[in-house]
Amino acid sequence: MFLSRYRHLVILGLVLVAIGFLFSSELKVHALLNHSALHSKKEVSKVFLEGEYVDFLEFIQDQPKEKKLEWKQFQEIHELGKSVAAILENLARISHKEARKCGADIESDWKNDRENIIHTDKASGHLFLDESIDGTDFQQICEKCGLDLKKGISILEISQKEGVEECFCKLKESGLLEKEENIFEAVFFAFLVHIGETSPKLLTKEFYLDLVRLKKSALLIKKVGYKGAYKHYKTKLASLLGLDMDSVLQRYLLKVALERRIYNSEDIQKVKEALLLLPFDKMSEIIHGERVEEDLL
Repeated sequence: MFLSRYRHLVILGLVLVAIGFLFSSELKVHALLNHSALHSKKEVSKVFLEGEYVDFLEFIQDQPKEKKLEWKQFQEIHELGKSVAAILENLARISHKEARKCGADIESDWKNDRENIIHTDKASGHLFLDESIDGTDFQQICEKCGLDLKKGISILEISQKEGVEECFCKLKESGLLEKEENIFEAVFFAFLVHIGETSPKLLTKEFYLDLVRLKKSALLIKKVGYKGAYKHYKTKLASLLGLDMDSVLQRYLLKVALERRIYNSEDIQKVKEALLLLPFDKMSEIIHGERVEEDLL
């Protein structure tokens, strides 16, 4: 059993190992995701958890100048990371009652060579992970205690592949949001790290704010269902883009923004201007059609 005074250092180490283990696969969703991953001396999980300004500057150095992630937003990610670290610490230090629900299975799974993974502190009655545990084991412990980060990440990736509505539908079906809210916070942070590891260029100010908008909307699924949460997301995006949704044209522009991930009013205005330059019959055909016209973008 590791000493009590080293507990927080060990837990932080476990957080870094666990999150690092989760994001070894490449995310190939957005065009920018095909760029090289961050060539930093530090892993992105550590950059976010430590929150150092010099690491922030390195992280944003290749992002478009006018769209760079801002220091304020980086600090928000850092604060979220600290909160998630506390969540994972609680998973690593659980009561005897909780241990009976997931600890017995953990111990039986690794009965042959992992008998000392979990130790009991006699004074507090809490359980602690052995400091020699590796990332794979820690991920399995997270899963057995109800925190399946990889599953959550794969669902959030759907927002970039198939759209936000389908992502919300899968979130509803998964039951992930039926758990404690901080569980989804952990998944969201893990998703940010995943994107940061595979393509720091993508995690710009606009994209980060859209992910926050997505997260806040997703948390409404439990109350209003996934369609209600999606409507809330669309309403917030339309407001950001200055679209009032009172006409077919306005609704088509929102459709374009959703499909092409447009997050600022200047870019959507360019699409509107391109449409208005078309003959009326052609414009009417496009805005009443099922698909987004790529030539306008």
